[in-house]
Amino acid sequence: MPFGASKQTGIGRNYIVRPWHIYPFNGCGLSTAQKKFGQSSLFFDGVDDRANITVPGADLRITGEFTWECWFYATKTGPLIYYRGGNTLFPNGSPYLAYRSSTANSLGLSFDGETTATPITHQNAADFNQWHHAAVCRDSSNVIRLYLNGVRSTSSYSRSNQFPTTSQDNGFTLGNRPTNDLAYDYGGYIDEVRISNVCRYTADFTLATQPFTNDANTLLLLHMESYNGDSGMLYDDVGQTISIGTRTSLTANVAGNSKISTAQSKFGSSSGFFDGSGDYINFPFSTFKHYYNNYTIEFWYYRTSNSIVSTLVALVEDESSQAYGQFRVDVQTNNTHRPLIGNVGLTGWATTTIGTATGSLNTWVHYALVKEGTTARQYINGVLDLTITGLPNSFSQLETRNLTIGYNNNTDTQYYTGYIDELRYSNIARYTSNFTPPSTAFVNDINTLLLLHFEGANNSTTFTDDNT
Repeated sequence: MPFGASKQTGIGRNYIVRPWHIYPFNGCGLSTAQKKFGQSSLFFDGVDDRANITVPGADLRITGEFTWECWFYATKTGPLIYYRGGNTLFPNGSPYLAYRSSTANSLGLSFDGETTATPITHQNAADFNQWHHAAVCRDSSNVIRLYLNGVRSTSSYSRSNQFPTTSQDNGFTLGNRPTNDLAYDYGGYIDEVRISNVCRYTADFTLATQPFTNDANTLLLLHMESYNGDSGMLYDDVGQTISIGTRTSLTANVAGNSKISTAQSKFGSSSGFFDGSGDYINFPFSTFKHYYNNYTIEFWYYRTSNSIVSTLVALVEDESSQAYGQFRVDVQTNNTHRPLIGNVGLTGWATTTIGTATGSLNTWVHYALVKEGTTARQYINGVLDLTITGLPNSFSQLETRNLTIGYNNNTDTQYYTGYIDELRYSNIARYTSNFTPPSTAFVNDINTLLLLHFEGANNSTTFTDDNT
């Protein structure tokens, strides 16, 4: 089936198994410069790039037969597919399939952290700047062999271990170690990655002339194609069409006196009210799988007090720690706005610039923060107020990071006082230039991850995501 039919399922929601979310880091990203199939492949510049699954689960663990395979176009040697081992001491090793330079640029299967580091090396060479197919398979007798361009390796290796053990998460990375080791950087392109729970090849075979298709034995399938023009996330093709109506509706956690109020509304009959003293709502990472590379967070707010700097929306680790952040939107005492974007505790906020446009008290103001690749833009009432450049394409991810409204997750002095209406979080950059703010309520679409209309009975404490 066409890859596009299933891509929507790769965008965050409550999930335990497939589809997996694969996040490119640093210079890694989709490129149309080279591709084996389709329109693009995943590019690695050879300097601290990687793409990895950061949400653990049992479904990618290796317990019996398996096949890892991909197409690669190398400009520099390094790991193609890397699995984390049993624990930090590598009692089972960390197996990885690599394009190696130690023996005339060929495939090798290595076990990071073990004495016998590379028990198998393919007998054939693979030239730089050409597409090659790589595969490693373990059969029912626990015999592991490599395949380069459909040719089976003359050497083999017997290993029955599960990778990782049940006590460890299943760190899975393309192009590097999960910890981003500069000595392990792969350079070049990777296309059509498939991880299977069956030994697909036992002898020489004819190479595929079409993209892989999802089947019952597929654990992960990446075609390295963009979705709706966005190249920020890699999508796992699960082989089924998911309609927009199946997006799980989320309910917020409520703190303090946060409530629905009919005293003010931008659209509809109510909005969310926060009294500035311990009030906020949040959506924890366990239910809200947020996006990292391209996004738009927008909403209307009606501020009733500017006595303190207050936080409108924040996406950071948790209520007790701000060690890792993605963004925070503060409104100042003079009613200007400051978007903080970056990783607190690692390198500090990447930006702390304050815009110049102001929003008035007791008036509805439309706010939008748009991140597109390495650039972010702040719009006040549809007018560009601030442009921030030089951002990372993606930020570090922690499974405990929450989306919070009305509070900055770190200090009790920045609670927001006023009303918020029509909040939408999207996985695309919706605005690239000045625009007219919407004159009606937002409508859910395929790129919406969260949509709050703040509708309900007066004083209700239920804040529900519209998924229809």
